[in-house]
This record gives sequence, C-alpha cells and structure tokens, in this order.
Amino acid sequence: MKTNNIKFSSINIIIFFSVVIISCTQPQPTEKETTSKHPAIISSEITLQGTSEKITMIYGNNRNNINFPSDLDDSYISQLRGKFWVANTEFTNTQAAIVLKWAYDNEKFSSKRNAANELSSSTINYGGQLLIDLSAPKCPLSYDGQGNFNIKQGYENKPIIYITWYGAIMLCNWLTEMQDGNTKNVVYTNIVLTHTWSYLNTDIDNEKTGYRLPTNTEREFVARYNGDNPVNTVPGFKNPYFIKGDSASGATANSLNENATKKVAVYAKQNPKPTEPADTKSLGLDSANFLKLYDISGNVSEWMQDCLSFSAYYLGGNWNSEENDIYISKYNLYDVEKSSDFIGFRIYRTDDSN
Repeated sequence: MKTNNIKFSSINIIIFFSVVIISCTQPQPTEKETTSKHPAIISSEITLQGTSEKITMIYGNNRNNINFPSDLDDSYISQLRGKFWVANTEFTNTQAAIVLKWAYDNEKFSSKRNAANELSSSTINYGGQLLIDLSAPKCPLSYDGQGNFNIKQGYENKPIIYITWYGAIMLCNWLTEMQDGNTKNVVYTNIVLTHTWSYLNTDIDNEKTGYRLPTNTEREFVARYNGDNPVNTVPGFKNPYFIKGDSASGATANSLNENATKKVAVYAKQNPKPTEPADTKSLGLDSANFLKLYDISGNVSEWMQDCLSFSAYYLGGNWNSEENDIYISKYNLYDVEKSSDFIGFRIYRTDDSN
C-alpha cells in the first residue's frame, strides 16, 4: 500500500488523511495572520455524462498550507494542507438518479434477491451494504425494475436523503468512473463485491483527483472561510477572515440570532417550520457563504469521510435543527450503515496541482 493510502484498521481512533492534518494546539498569535489579499472565487462547471445536468465546483482552498480557528470557542488552530474543489450545492436527487442509471447500465447491480449488489424496488445495495433505502416512507427516489430511477415530482432539486455513508462513497466512486471513463482516479478502493465490505477495510487515497467526501477539517474550513469580510469573525485572523464557530456559515451573528441565521440556513426556526429538506438555493442567491456555497449550514447535514467506531461524522445542521445544532463547529456521529431524512452529502475533489 502506498503511504498516501489510508486503511481503516481501528475503531478506536479518528482517521485523518494526507490532504488534511489537524493540529490541536493552543493558538499562537504570530501564526494567525496572513498578509495576502483574498483571491477571486474560482469556479468550474462539469456536465454529467450524457445529460444536460451541471454541477458547479468552487475552488475551496488554493493554498498548500493554511491555519484557521476551530472548536466552538475558536480556541484551537487547525491546519489544512492541500488544494481542493467543493460543489456549491448538496448532491441532488436528479444527480443521484443520473449516476445510479449509469451504474445500472454498466452492470454494477444484480436483480437477484439477497445478492451483495441487489437492486430492487425497496433497496439499493453494494458489497452487502445498504446504499439507499428506497423503502423509506418519504424517500423521493424510486426504482421501476426496468433500469429507470424516478423522482417524485417537485423533488428534483432537493438534496438526496435516505443515503448511508456507504451510499455516498459509492456515488462518489461511480461519478468519478462515469466522468473519467475509467477507475484510475477513484478515491475509495478495496471495496469487494461480497457481503463483507466494511469501512474498516476501505482504502482511501485523497491524493487522487476523483470525487469524494470531505474530511472534517476541509468541511469546517469552507464553512468558516470569510475572505476579506471581517463581520462576525474570529479576532486575530485577517485575509482571510474566519466566521466564529458558534455561528451558521456566512451568518452575520451567532446561531442564537434568528434573523441572521434564517438568512443563510434552512433550519427549525424558519417560518413555516420545515418538515423536510428544501430545494438547494431555496433561500436565494444571497444565502451563499463567502465561497458561494449554499446550504453549508442547514437543509441537510452532510456525510464526512472521517469515521469513528462504526459511525461517520456528519456536519452542518439540517432542516430539523435548532439553534444549538446549526453552528459551524457542531460535530455529530451517525451509524455508517443507516440512513435518515436529514443527512445527505456534497462532493469534493482534490486539485490536480497538489
């Protein structure tokens, strides 16, 4: 195994990867400031193969090494290494249906009952793991048994839900293979088509440039990043500034301030109170954070790459979150084998200049 590959070999430690290193040290004031001005936001549009569906990727970090504040009280410094891209919206039902259709056409599934890669009207499995629970009462995605994935009308641009951590991993891999035409840049490997696939055995190579989930550090960085805007930011950091950890991403005040939080996050304090995820960008163009990322806080929480004791982290808060769960630095864990109506995902990609 290459040194930049990671294999989950223990359930008792948090796994961090070669692109990102966390340093849990007390802040050092002399390390807090940079003097460079904020660069222009760089975006790149990809068109999903054989369709007109587009995904906008934002350059999430253009530096080889940068320190930023972390934790609820901003008392620690985290270190981010490596350049990467991030989608400006959460992965939608339309995008998931396109990738799943490609996977079906490329014989990734079996109609055989109890097969490790079983596809039926009630379930999508791979490697013996549930990917998407089609049987969930409110799941807007369905399969007709003839190779077609249908979406409930009006849910096309809502983020996909009822997807497990394994499901997010496989959609990232299949999206990479679909777009590239090969598996050279697939990030997640050692996924065998048996009933024994486990996150513990999954090899991860974040130096590859395929689509993937973010590390905790990458996700907190893009949520906090505030460029040259000093409003509601951590003292001592400048160019770039970073939003305080007790706030929603892009908010002008902490999460207890409903007016500020409602402008940037779909969460329980909206009126009327949400009962399910909203369309991406539902709060308007002004709801994006400084990097022009939508729903970084609220709408659906997002699966992270990092796992701990048979669970994976999810961040961001969601449509059902109260003010004490919507802030940037709130970390949660959820069983990698389970799905819900409040967790989805967002794609990231390591830049090929690293």
